[in-house]
Amino acid sequence: MLLNIMMFAKDLYTEPYHPVERHMKRDFRGFASHYTRTQRPPMYYFIDFGLSRQYDASEKTPLEYPIFGGDKTVPEFQGNTDVLLNPFPTHIYRLGGVVREFIDKNTGFESLKPLVDAMIQNDPSARPTMDMVVKHFDLVRQQLSTWKLRSRVPARDESLFETLYLGATHWRRRIGFIVKRTPAIPRLQA
Repeated sequence: MLLNIMMFAKDLYTEPYHPVERHMKRDFRGFASHYTRTQRPPMYYFIDFGLSRQYDASEKTPLEYPIFGGDKTVPEFQGNTDVLLNPFPTHIYRLGGVVREFIDKNTGFESLKPLVDAMIQNDPSARPTMDMVVKHFDLVRQQLSTWKLRSRVPARDESLFETLYLGATHWRRRIGFIVKRTPAIPRLQA
């Protein structure tokens, strides 16, 4: 679920920010200076493996009783839960649900909708494998222009003021990235 994905961005802010109002300095004496995720790419982590199981790599279709997590919408868990199931399609469903939640709150991700729809199908056997998801995602990403990759991600419920203000600051930053030839997709350092 979304709460199990964390971002580590130690270099994103140049000074401490307020824990509730991240755009403000800790003492509320102005805005907190920060870099963008393009300028200082953060690391993302999956956390909370308390219900996880580990399988031998040779075991392609392990069978387990359903393991209930934060996402209560998993179709195969709605009926008889005394049946052994392959947990991997459930993971695909749950990851698709996280991406769907992000898409539902923001605009500009229409190109991912077919992939997400495939991931959240009711029939677990019809869902793609993780290798197929990665390949499909890479194909979608490769088809996106630099212009699209640099575009702002507006929330569906943002106000006109937010749209104008955030749009103006985005364009100022975007032009700077173009002039400096900063890649649209940041290069991660190991």
